[in-house]
Amino acid sequence: MKPMQHRRRFDPRPWAAGLLAALIAACAPVAGNDAAPTAVPESGGDDGVPPGFREASFAGGVLARIGPAIEPGTWLRTHYVEQIGPGYIVDEETGRIVAVTLVPIPGPVSRDAEISVDALAALGIDAPRLVVLSVFVRGQVPARSEEAA
Repeated sequence: MKPMQHRRRFDPRPWAAGLLAALIAACAPVAGNDAAPTAVPESGGDDGVPPGFREASFAGGVLARIGPAIEPGTWLRTHYVEQIGPGYIVDEETGRIVAVTLVPIPGPVSRDAEISVDALAALGIDAPRLVVLSVFVRGQVPARSEEAA
């Protein structure tokens, strides 16, 4: 009878820490990359661009998580505005544009945001995934910048 050989078990902890660090670094904002997206069609008419979008001001990019499902409406909570008002969000993966109500989040400016279930549905998102959005402010809603924080 052969003696039992002990196998070393694979310890995933060192690998997991490195992978997590790489994922966080990949999601970090890139300095100087706050230019407005250029994927918006320039033609007028029935091109899928909501009325008033071209006059809106680019506020910044966010990584959105789902907000409370019991709150109805098409809204985005963001640090980029100081009062409730109209705006637009653009899904960076699909290019879809949706008119939303922008709701302020108190505190320092960051790229975190909460999106309503209705806004996700309007963007055509039905499967869980990271939602990277560009936020545009319409009208007289004061936009906050990262420098103001």
